[in-house]
Amino acid sequence: MSLLRGLMDAFHVTSEAGGRFLRGLRRNRLAELREAWGKPVERERDLDLIRLYHDLVARPETTVDETTWRDLAGDEVFARLDRTRSQPGAQVLYHQLRTYLRDDELLAERARQYRVFRQEAVWRERLQLALEPLASRQAIWLAPLLVSPLPERPRLAWRLYCLAPCPWPAWPGHPSSRPCS
Repeated sequence: MSLLRGLMDAFHVTSEAGGRFLRGLRRNRLAELREAWGKPVERERDLDLIRLYHDLVARPETTVDETTWRDLAGDEVFARLDRTRSQPGAQVLYHQLRTYLRDDELLAERARQYRVFRQEAVWRERLQLALEPLASRQAIWLAPLLVSPLPERPRLAWRLYCLAPCPWPAWPGHPSSRPCS
């Protein structure tokens, strides 16, 4: 939506016309969400990327092992159940399917959350619209970015901090830093 607002500003679209445009766009998106709710999602799934989150956070004692997962046709089950609209949503669903839960309270809370999503359409649709930017293919990389440990700082990183305020041509050895002849 902010991109649309920027385009409206660039082309000097009046706020009234722009507001009508954005409301129409929102209505169209809501109609699409309502039409797709609960229906199978046919799309290509890169399971190696989808399982990234699971591989980063899984604990062996609570995870369905690879042999059992293959025997149960887990990837096919996931593809049939996956109605998520975002890449991180697919990653979380995959992780939930691969993880044993023995905590009755957590299972009850999860069931309550599912019920809320089914029954509270207005709340669900607002959340879906807010999370829509995560439907991008690039959003699949959020999990490793947020869950992985930070890399070690390079040994000579302090030089970058010292050089940061310097304009590029002033760097020693740069062709434009030589005096003209």
